[in-house]
Amino acid sequence: MNWQALMGQWTFAEDIIFHGQTFTRVDAEGKNYLGPGIGLAMSDAKFSTGKITAEIEFTNIGYLSSCELAGTSLEPVKNGTTMNR
Repeated sequence: MNWQALMGQWTFAEDIIFHGQTFTRVDAEGKNYLGPGIGLAMSDAKFSTGKITAEIEFTNIGYLSSCELAGTSLEPVKNGTTMNR
């Protein structure tokens, strides 16, 4: 399986590590605030059945700590089937 970072800093080895950090962002009123780092990576693995699970570990936990796993398909979903996230 091969991985590719699309956004953010990653280490791909036995463990997949996203090196998140906070960034200063600007809101609609022009005020600065700290926002979370965002990472996006994809693999060339093909999953046709079953469940995808992950064990998430944070080095430091703060009010900006979060994680989301998302799956998508590049192939059309056939009638009568669904893709669970």
